[in-house]
Amino acid sequence: MILKTTSFIENFKMALGTLRNNKLRSFLTIFGVIIGVITVMLISSIISGITVAVEKQVESFGTNSISIQKYDSGIQVGRRSQEQRMRKPLTVQDAAALDELSSIETAIPILDVSNNFWGRKINVSGKNGKTSSSVNLKGTLPDFEKSGTEILVDGRWFSPTENDLKKDVILIGSSVAETYFPDILSGLTAPLILWLGFRKGKTNRIILIVWNILALGLLINIVTTAILSLPFPIQQIAFEQPNRAVLYFPFIWLPTVVVPLVLFSHLISLWQLFKMKSV
Repeated sequence: MILKTTSFIENFKMALGTLRNNKLRSFLTIFGVIIGVITVMLISSIISGITVAVEKQVESFGTNSISIQKYDSGIQVGRRSQEQRMRKPLTVQDAAALDELSSIETAIPILDVSNNFWGRKINVSGKNGKTSSSVNLKGTLPDFEKSGTEILVDGRWFSPTENDLKKDVILIGSSVAETYFPDILSGLTAPLILWLGFRKGKTNRIILIVWNILALGLLINIVTTAILSLPFPIQQIAFEQPNRAVLYFPFIWLPTVVVPLVLFSHLISLWQLFKMKSV
């Protein structure tokens, strides 16, 4: 038994020595394994994510939901027919009348205000300087939550009180949130850290090391929060609104691709910074 333990320890030491003597080869091997794992996870997530996304999109309409609108749905080529143009616009009173029917569970009006009076798209500008005309602007009532056609990822639905008082409350889609309200503090500070870390041709190791450690702390905080809010037995927070979005495409790319790449990048940066001498 002692011989076996000694042999194992010797083999373990020899393996560590080989890794130290062939750092580049070891790094390439580890990097290849990481890339391989990420690739497999990416392909798997794309296939399963697309399937789930299509299923959820179909399920969101439900078997007992219908959409009523003034014009015919589908692609419109040329001018609409006179019969369509002469139709009366649908009103909130029409939705209220439908809602009173015993066979209707709920009727929710939706007003599309993406275009101005002249039919042109309204430009939406953010404080970050980005402007887009592809944002769909719609107004509705608090009962829209009951329709089940949208998945609330974060935040809450607006209340009847806020609707009655005409409060400035809005629900935004994931693409709008990423475009106008980016939640990437470490990424936003990267240009400043780059300038401070390599100013005047000198490398400021302290600043770069501190920034990488803080960025790792933010990443760990985000990952921990995301894991503890998953709708699994380990869930500890966000019981009212679990973190279901990361289980569906394309958000599943975050835990399978983005997080491993960011983590690997910071660890490699710290490894290089600790190795190099102050210049």
